[in-house]
Amino acid sequence: SSGGELLELEKVGTLRDKAALTPIPFAVEFPGVFLGFNQAIIRMILIDINLNNQLVTPTIIVDETEIILPNMFSAGRIKAEFPVGRSGRSISLRLTGSLTNQVEIFAADADLYQGMSDRDDPRAIIS
Repeated sequence: SSGGELLELEKVGTLRDKAALTPIPFAVEFPGVFLGFNQAIIRMILIDINLNNQLVTPTIIVDETEIILPNMFSAGRIKAEFPVGRSGRSISLRLTGSLTNQVEIFAADADLYQGMSDRDDPRAIIS
């Protein structure tokens, strides 16, 4: 309790903040992936997500530089693809938004080219 009021810190099914019905700030950053000592070209980011009528902004972090990608919005599950075309040694993904409903993240992957061969080298950012 706090100040004579009983608080539930995580109430299952709660979609808004307290009685004011304001959106809940959402931010999740996935652990970075070290791509190797030689730079890789990050060709594309793929995100499998159920947005449930919510607006979410993906940001990739390549060698500590933030790149904001276009907003995502959908009534249901989508597999969003974002061309990147940047080179780097490390990559991470952050998703942010102000939510009034639940979102589900199923996977996020990066399509990489490391110059050793012409084969694709997809790496999971999350699984």
